[in-house]
Amino acid sequence: MRLRSLFCAGVFSVFLLVGCFVIGHSTAFAESEDVIDDFETGDLRNWTIISGNLKKQPTTVSRPGVRFNQQGKYFIGTTEIGGMRVRDYDDSLVGEIQSKPFIIKRNFIFLLVGGGDNPDNVYVALVRKSDGYVIKKETGSDSEGMIRKYWEVSDHIGEECFIKIFDNARKGWGHINVDDIRTTDTMPLSGRFTPLVIAGEFTRIYNPSIGENKPWYINDHCFIAGQDGTWHLFGITHEEPMRPLEEKNFAHATTKNLTVFPWQKQPFALSVAEESPWNERHLWAPHVVYNKGLYYMFYCAGDKDPTKYKIHLATSKDLWKWERHPENPMVVDGYHARDPFVLNLGDKWVMYYTATSEPTGGNHVVAYRTGTDLIHWGERHIAYTDPSVGKGGGPTESPFVVRRNGFYYLFTGPSSGYSDTSVFRSSDPFHFRFEDRVGNIPAHAAEVVRDKDGKWYVSHCGWGEGGVYLAPLYWNDVDCVDTSMRIPR
Repeated sequence: MRLRSLFCAGVFSVFLLVGCFVIGHSTAFAESEDVIDDFETGDLRNWTIISGNLKKQPTTVSRPGVRFNQQGKYFIGTTEIGGMRVRDYDDSLVGEIQSKPFIIKRNFIFLLVGGGDNPDNVYVALVRKSDGYVIKKETGSDSEGMIRKYWEVSDHIGEECFIKIFDNARKGWGHINVDDIRTTDTMPLSGRFTPLVIAGEFTRIYNPSIGENKPWYINDHCFIAGQDGTWHLFGITHEEPMRPLEEKNFAHATTKNLTVFPWQKQPFALSVAEESPWNERHLWAPHVVYNKGLYYMFYCAGDKDPTKYKIHLATSKDLWKWERHPENPMVVDGYHARDPFVLNLGDKWVMYYTATSEPTGGNHVVAYRTGTDLIHWGERHIAYTDPSVGKGGGPTESPFVVRRNGFYYLFTGPSSGYSDTSVFRSSDPFHFRFEDRVGNIPAHAAEVVRDKDGKWYVSHCGWGEGGVYLAPLYWNDVDCVDTSMRIPR
């Protein structure tokens, strides 16, 4: 499984990442911070070339339309050949470089990592010098855009180590991008700016392939704790490889302990109803809320016309038996309108979902509608508009909104790679801006969930990912006194 690990501690300040420029509340570098290398000398004076042909590193490449998110001017890009055109790169380049050895003196190492998702052949690693043991390792996410990774190394303080950057792949995404490697005692900074939301290490909690003859996947999903304390997971499922238009059943799994593997696999919760009056094409992205003794499951039922995709509703008294609502569809929109998420705002409910600025295409948006009874929904409005333009898949999928201490946090993605969820913050639940990004989570179709002890978690799943994973979710604000995410009973 290709995991992306992030660690956090301490108190953070705000960072806002826009394109490859970082803006936000500036602070001086922390005194408890050391630079291993930010490559701003423009050479490899602190490195040894062990093998291969990486002599042109570090690079300052600026290929049109390609965002590397480097910190400063120089970075390591093992496919870059210094060109200025989009296709000026060479994935046949391979090699290994090692940093000068150093003694670990602080609790965290943080660095920027991008490039190919190939943990065996392209990676950056922390290696113990005495025996060559790999303490930590990161690979990319099939995206040139580097994102911040964090290694907790407190158990290795006093050990002599070095950083190894390795590329032994010659075909598509056969390279690694690395920049801005630093250490810190108490807070893993993102250059001069730090995220408000960050995830810990992802651990698998559910494997849908158990009991099957072939691998299966879980995609967009949701969690809910029943009134008896049992946790339920519902999600898109299908046999590998991915076949989104053939996803016709919702997975169902249960457990008494949210974070413990494995969850118990249950029969499908719901199967597609292709007959009239439902006319469903597939089942995507379930989201369940509880209100006045009834569970409401909202989901995308599709349509033969992608500009008129339907969001349907099924209800249940016990989370086991589901019945479609006679007033379906709840919403009709495009392009491929899907991924509903429902939030209570006191006297009304808000349904967020992914769409495009026009049903026929345009900017990727998070749309919303409001209602008072979970059945009847008002006119379409836009909560967030992404600069990107297209149809179908885009960076506004799987919206999830959390109210916390007077602010609203919108989780949506994928941003620059398949496993990349952006987090935006606003004081207005109906208006989020691109420049208000306050974090990135290395997860696909991320859901936020609180356990019975009050701890926060974020999930990850997807095609080829092997199941559903959870990681601790950390917030950089005061103690949580007001939130939409209540602690389950």
